[in-house]
Amino acid sequence: MRYWILGLLMMINSAWAQLGQVTELIGTKDAYIKRESAKVMLTKELKLDNGDEVFSENAEVLIRLTSGTQLNIGKNTQLKLTKEMIDLFKGIIRLKALKDSKVQANGVAFEAQASDFEVSWLDNNSIDLDVYKGEVTVSSPHVHTFVPEIVKDKEGFTYNPLSPSFNRRSFAPKLKNQRLRSKIK
Repeated sequence: MRYWILGLLMMINSAWAQLGQVTELIGTKDAYIKRESAKVMLTKELKLDNGDEVFSENAEVLIRLTSGTQLNIGKNTQLKLTKEMIDLFKGIIRLKALKDSKVQANGVAFEAQASDFEVSWLDNNSIDLDVYKGEVTVSSPHVHTFVPEIVKDKEGFTYNPLSPSFNRRSFAPKLKNQRLRSKIK
């Protein structure tokens, strides 16, 4: 009986830690995750856990999160997945969020619910946001505004960390892989 309860507790613990699963992998097979101190190569149907750090290298990856959100990761992207947010360190991602989703990158946070948007880390360390559909709320402790900025359908937005500022711009998405874009439903 004791072993049965211990096994049940272990299964419950692993279910709580799981955040999603890789559903597509296009490109070279050098994409991987860092889980604690281990390096695990990405494969289709690989389960992702809380705290996993994803390195796409020369591949593009499509992940379905347990919240129902679809996450498209571009080439040469590095991010960390947690229950609270996606922490983008470099590269480009596109989310189709069904529930509350939060992306953080270089001093700026993007929050959305039922939205389709792209966040990209540019070479000059600026962060771009392009909203395909819905609304995304943008905030930063480095830019003092009375209310958070709201970016809507077919709008673009840039956060510049050098002279902490927000700038509106034309909609200009950067993720190019049509095969992965067509799989985002």
